[in-house]
Amino acid sequence: MLARLPADVHDFLLQTSILTRFTGALCDAVTGQSGGAARLVALERANLFLVPLDDQRRWYRYHHLFAEVLRAHLDGRQAVPLHRRACAWLHANGDTIEAIRHALAGDDPHRAADLMELAMPALGRERREAERARWLRALPEAVLRTRPVLAVAFVGTLAQMSDFATVGRRLDDVEAALRPDGGPWPLEPPPGMVVVDEEGYRSLPAAIGMYRAALALSRGDVAATLTLARTALALAPPGDDLVRAGAGALAGLAAWSTGDIAAAQAAYTESVAGLRNAGFLADVLGCSIALGDLSLVQGRLGAARRTFEAGLDLGAGRLRGTADMHVGLAGVLLERDDLTGAAEHLAAAERLGDHNGLPQNPYRSRVVAARLREVEGDLDAALDLLVDAERVYNGDYSPNVQPVPAVRARLHIRRGELDRAAAWASEHRLDVDDEPSYLREYEHLTLARLLVAQHDERATPLLERLLAAAEQGGRTGSVIAVLVLLALAQEARGDRVAAVDALRRAVALARPEGYVRVFADEGPA
Repeated sequence: MLARLPADVHDFLLQTSILTRFTGALCDAVTGQSGGAARLVALERANLFLVPLDDQRRWYRYHHLFAEVLRAHLDGRQAVPLHRRACAWLHANGDTIEAIRHALAGDDPHRAADLMELAMPALGRERREAERARWLRALPEAVLRTRPVLAVAFVGTLAQMSDFATVGRRLDDVEAALRPDGGPWPLEPPPGMVVVDEEGYRSLPAAIGMYRAALALSRGDVAATLTLARTALALAPPGDDLVRAGAGALAGLAAWSTGDIAAAQAAYTESVAGLRNAGFLADVLGCSIALGDLSLVQGRLGAARRTFEAGLDLGAGRLRGTADMHVGLAGVLLERDDLTGAAEHLAAAERLGDHNGLPQNPYRSRVVAARLREVEGDLDAALDLLVDAERVYNGDYSPNVQPVPAVRARLHIRRGELDRAAAWASEHRLDVDDEPSYLREYEHLTLARLLVAQHDERATPLLERLLAAAEQGGRTGSVIAVLVLLALAQEARGDRVAAVDALRRAVALARPEGYVRVFADEGPA
């Protein structure tokens, strides 16, 4: 068919085949000819595999298979200037993301780097780290070494994806390039360094401190995280809400890791305000996940529900993170025994898809779905979901205070598979004499559950120590769970008075917030 076309039509098709979508003016810019709009109308009438993308027939694309054939016939050397002209037109007309694709395809990495640096804030606001990661892999390291703002933006991408393997080295490279003697930060980029985003350059010292704090947190070094986060806050320029919010959230994460729930909640609340000011609404939803979880730790189901509902209102189905709000609400409703509402929110999250969820969502949604299947009595389906949740686990910075293997061990206990639960406890080096800590509280409570199932009286002193630690830390959600299990342990010992007393205390704490499943899951007892 191509061989039978007039030469001018043949050339037009080949030259415009580099475009994923096009309008007349873009075709004119790429081909260097005029009359592109009329040409597109004629091609559509001739049924040359042209697909209109709007009712006004301004934008088109080629059928995917036809476009592949055209590109196969286009000489690679001819394509380079075509890509560069497409890049110029698209950038001038506001489509920077597509312009970057053409700059890379047109073998112009320096132009691509310029455009990437300008596009980074917008992509950050939308939490499109996968796209930023593709750019990182596409740019030559030699180009990246001369662009400190872009290099640090890419560090942020790696940190958001919990890929910390090269973060420290990349930060060291930027600092060595900007201040080789370790002196003060230069007000202007040194010779050989290229900066397009001047505001981003002024924020570099604080941003580097923030990512070093993230790196410390990934290593579990809470003290260094707090120190570096405070340094980042001190270095942040006035009005830099984004860096301040990021550093504040890291400080909140560090506090959360140590069990200081009140400090973590205060830090996250302040970060949300900064992120709103900076327009990073997807990250507001990310913080909402943490705030909801913190409310659950405090035993405040109502506050958690309000946080997730406010996130849904903010996202309105458009923001990445909206799916996470549905999953959070499903968890709250499930605890209140609203199985229908929980199922509806899980279905809504599934309809939104992974692209509307933040990195934690794939595993969190499976854990909540497993809990629902367990409540419904389908323990096999629940176990399959937990195995899958462990496979896709991504904590996205949050402390792993409810490890999926421990959740799975609880399910094994419920299934009567005590040997498998005991193997889990041994593998994770859990012992009844361990010092209670918030990070391992859920695991130790699972160990106590195993001991109760094994009629091992060591469960009671372990639970009493866990109870004291949770009460001291203001973790009312944990207190309720411990008291319920303590009631079962004391009943098993024959101490009915102590069992009823523990249960009465649990009900007093749980009733105002509408807890049901923490009791109902224990069955007839």
